[in-house]
Amino acid sequence: MPLPEPYHSRMPLIGSRIIAFESRNPGSVRMKITPDLEKVAAATQDLQEQGFKKRFFQSPQQFIFDCVGSYQAAIEMWLPFTELHHLVRGQTHIWFGYGAYLGWMGGLNAYDFYSSPERGRRMLLFINISPLFSELAELLDPIKEKK
Repeated sequence: MPLPEPYHSRMPLIGSRIIAFESRNPGSVRMKITPDLEKVAAATQDLQEQGFKKRFFQSPQQFIFDCVGSYQAAIEMWLPFTELHHLVRGQTHIWFGYGAYLGWMGGLNAYDFYSSPERGRRMLLFINISPLFSELAELLDPIKEKK
């Protein structure tokens, strides 16, 4: 099912800003990948089928990180299966990779794939966007306060 607007048109912009920030500040975009090795293997295969080349001794996880952090086609492929995390005053605010606000969790719980079985099944990557939040904020849904 295709993404509704405005998310469909925001996703390439989010991806390009993440890649641009990473290229200006190598290693500053921190990612965490699912511990599900079958999902990682499938993602690796999908990237290879799209023409991305995995180096001989490169781990599948590092291959995914390198592709997503460097290539527009790769990041757009995986943003729908990514959460964007931004830590503010002890709360980690979470958006889907295409910019829809998901909610917030306390501190480190947000970075645990097992904190919610649904999140663990759905997501491939968590990306910490705190270092580049100011560059992405206009493309993300506003933070909603918990009631």
